[in-house]
Amino acid sequence: MINGFRCVLSEDQAKNSDRYTISKLLISEDLLVECVGHSIAEEVHIPEEVIIFVGPGNNGADALAAARHLISLNLKILVVVISKRESLKFQCEKQLKLLEHINDTRDSMSKLFTYKIFPKESEIKKICSNISKGSVIIDGIFGAGLNKSPEGLALSAIRAINNIYNKAKILAIDIPSGLSLNARKPLGEAIKAHKTITFNHLKEAHISEPTKIFCGDVIVKNIGLFDEQIPSLFHYSKKIPLNHLLKPVSKISHKVNFGRVLIMEGEPKFMGASRLAARSALRAGAGLVSILVSDIKNHHPSDLAEFIKINLKDISSSDFDSLVVGPGLSKDEHFQELALDIINSAIKKNVKMIVLDACGLKLLSKINFQNSSSLCVCTPHPKEAAELLKIATSLVEEDRFLAIKSLRALHQTFSSNIIWVLKGATTLVAAPSGEIYSFAGDAPVLSTGGSGDILSGAIAGLSAQTNCVFDAVLLAISLQISAAFEKESEKGILPHELADSFPKLLKRIVVNE
Repeated sequence: MINGFRCVLSEDQAKNSDRYTISKLLISEDLLVECVGHSIAEEVHIPEEVIIFVGPGNNGADALAAARHLISLNLKILVVVISKRESLKFQCEKQLKLLEHINDTRDSMSKLFTYKIFPKESEIKKICSNISKGSVIIDGIFGAGLNKSPEGLALSAIRAINNIYNKAKILAIDIPSGLSLNARKPLGEAIKAHKTITFNHLKEAHISEPTKIFCGDVIVKNIGLFDEQIPSLFHYSKKIPLNHLLKPVSKISHKVNFGRVLIMEGEPKFMGASRLAARSALRAGAGLVSILVSDIKNHHPSDLAEFIKINLKDISSSDFDSLVVGPGLSKDEHFQELALDIINSAIKKNVKMIVLDACGLKLLSKINFQNSSSLCVCTPHPKEAAELLKIATSLVEEDRFLAIKSLRALHQTFSSNIIWVLKGATTLVAAPSGEIYSFAGDAPVLSTGGSGDILSGAIAGLSAQTNCVFDAVLLAISLQISAAFEKESEKGILPHELADSFPKLLKRIVVNE
């Protein structure tokens, strides 16, 4: 795992963590519920009132334990149990009895806990509509075990809670009701929370589309759960680049030490895309950046004096460490064949990195990595991923983790030669080892055309400045996201302006050698 990333669990891993902690380590479930209740209560900051919605399962038990902790702070609590009492699971019934016992030991003037069990739909609507502004609603209806669309009284509660989103603060336990812990499209309606309290690790649903928008701010609390196996998914959300991945540089370095990048120009009418990638590679610190052109006299308004132009016929005698194919590349058969020849030439040379983007991605299935040490970085957005997988774009967006795993399975024979980058508001990266890394990068400025070209150039530009290709990919993504967040409040930001922010964001260690 790369330093700075947090572990993330899938739904199955989260359930296994619970089982391992309780069954193998023999840590009491009562103790865990108590820890959860205390953790939830810590996040409730002296509201006007607290209304707790309770389902029949473990999330309901956690919510009831939270109610008990809040009562100890002399807060007035209303508990709404949306299930019949005989349907409550053991731990949930146990927690309800504890609350009732507390009330029974107080006189009528000091009773703070009131509850309704299986109320009518009209009662739930009335409770929510009459709530005071600034009050807190705790969602303990469903947890990780939901495998069908909410219905009946639970659905009524979800709708009533969502209707007062702008009036009350909604706090979900582990996951908003209506979602699973995996980042998949909700099965039906789901609660939209302002804050979600989860335990020990983030879960897939907290960090990616299409579910993270339901979760609001996610707080991770340690309650003493243990994992039997090391998670294989990691998340990075800090808005600063992963500068520790840069290799220290010597004061007597040569330009070759910082990498030689070659970028294929593509179709003339899309010439600007290759220039954006080239500018990005330079701004990321590459030593030499060359553009492979069909006509050496071709000029583009964004050409920089630092760009070197190489004629296609001279590629065999050119030396480069990384190759970018795709920005501005056409679907036209002529350009596709030309690009494939260039890639094959690079493969034979064991060029360290080949970045495929846009129309360049279509060439992956024709590349033979046999006996080659070259690594290929593929950077599709959801539509391009869908085309590669031969599925609808909506299916990629409904389960991005499944999509990137499916992309990796496309070329099993050479999976160790391919790094996948699935772009989006949450960017996912699949390492050759199978580990998945996630980046929170939902900055609107990255929705501008050309942002993908900037990323491709940055990845290639950093390839010689890090210890390995995978580090270059992670650093480039974090760098672009950091630049985007830096300009988040500005309108009309152009992609090349993000690249121009790279030098001040990249902090390297200089050593005397």
